[in-house]
Amino acid sequence: MRHSIPLLLLFLLGLLVTACSGYTGAPSTPPTVSQEGAQAAFASYVGKWEVHGSLLTINAQRTGLEQWNVGPCTQSSTETRMCNGNAKMTFTVNPDGSIQGTIQSVWYTQWSGEPAPAGFQSNPEDPQAGDTFKLQHKGAHLLFTTWFGRLSHLNGYNRYWCDAYAASHPGWQQCGA
Repeated sequence: MRHSIPLLLLFLLGLLVTACSGYTGAPSTPPTVSQEGAQAAFASYVGKWEVHGSLLTINAQRTGLEQWNVGPCTQSSTETRMCNGNAKMTFTVNPDGSIQGTIQSVWYTQWSGEPAPAGFQSNPEDPQAGDTFKLQHKGAHLLFTTWFGRLSHLNGYNRYWCDAYAASHPGWQQCGA
């Protein structure tokens, strides 16, 4: 009996420490977003977002288009033609309220809107069909990008998209190069 009181106290102390630590014994799961919550979460991403040389348009139908400046697509002694990359994408809402984009198709056009000239070679590091990324809000006027897979090296560069407010007001350095 002498030994059972200290063991009982030790057991109770262990319960107290466990209770104070917040450990429940059950694995934690991320919060889930209801269907209505997913619609509201997605609506906060709809609009036009930009960063130096790129424009991202997200539509309410969970589709989008990214356009980026590729630079010269032909160059001769008499003229230089500039081109854009274009990527159609679809979006899904993640349980944490962020969204995941999947590139569906990519094509190139001249700034005039005409197709890229014959012989134009795109950069193999440009987005391609099947590439995926996550967008999440970082304040009222910024989206933050996380690329997955073969484009994860882009996570070492500017990962912000700015809405019209941030793009037009000084002090939002994330919108620049």
